[in-house]
Amino acid sequence: MPVPRRRPSGLYAARGRLTPTPPFDFERSLGFIDRFTPAQGEQDIGDGVLTKPLRIEGQTMTFRVRSTGTVEEPRLAFTLRSERAIGRGVRTEARRRIARYLSVEDDLRPFYELAHADRRFEPCIKKHHGLHHVRFLTPFESACWALLAQRTPMKVARAMKDALTERYGGTIEVDDREYRAFPEATDLSRAKDSELAKTIGNERKAGYLGAVRHAFVDVDEGWLETAPFEEVEEWLKGIDGIGRWSSTFVMFRGLGRAGAMEMTEPMLEAARPVYGKRYSDERLREIGRGYGRWAGYWALYLRAS
Repeated sequence: MPVPRRRPSGLYAARGRLTPTPPFDFERSLGFIDRFTPAQGEQDIGDGVLTKPLRIEGQTMTFRVRSTGTVEEPRLAFTLRSERAIGRGVRTEARRRIARYLSVEDDLRPFYELAHADRRFEPCIKKHHGLHHVRFLTPFESACWALLAQRTPMKVARAMKDALTERYGGTIEVDDREYRAFPEATDLSRAKDSELAKTIGNERKAGYLGAVRHAFVDVDEGWLETAPFEEVEEWLKGIDGIGRWSSTFVMFRGLGRAGAMEMTEPMLEAARPVYGKRYSDERLREIGRGYGRWAGYWALYLRAS
């Protein structure tokens, strides 16, 4: 990545490239991002370009991504912009986060091979060919959302998330638009539980957020991504407020790891139109288990359909 330079706008900029594993359809990623309720309104999507804020080591910036290739020969170009100089370490971490956010390294071929043997599901593969999983930008953000969304209306959960972002996150103005980046665990580490409770208006969830921030401040994210599935899942379940559903959510939506994914009611609802009313819940769970480590992608494609 070239040395960042300061532009006439007063912002520093740095550029880079990513080469996703094919097939990769960036337009499908944009469509998913546009519909993803936990992050709606946080980014700008237009003319095939994504602009989104992120925060790294206390520095707020935006990244702008566009496709410069094709579905079968994919290439992405991205630009970082910040009010501060973008150091080498921050640039490297930003590139890593963008790659994981868009799951560019996922090789879908084994998943497609399984799907081709599933007569009722195979049309979903053809319809969404090249769709890669879009995660939360960080596992920490996914864990916070899992807590906020537990037994809570989506509108209320979004209001709490927005309140956290406004108070503890970072803000940057790019091209006459203000972007707000969700806070890092270290941003929340200095806040008292009483302060968190006042911010989101929920004392119980504030206590859970306190537990999550302390856990993620100390954990090695590399370990979360590479340690045995069961070990990471047990670590998550050891955090106050993180149960079976939340740990499954964070494993897939935050870390891109599916493993033995629990078949939740929303997943069953998404599967019924594809497989038909004659399939029982247990039969659908059995089919999901058959996809093994690709169960998350199976659920993703069902919901996209």
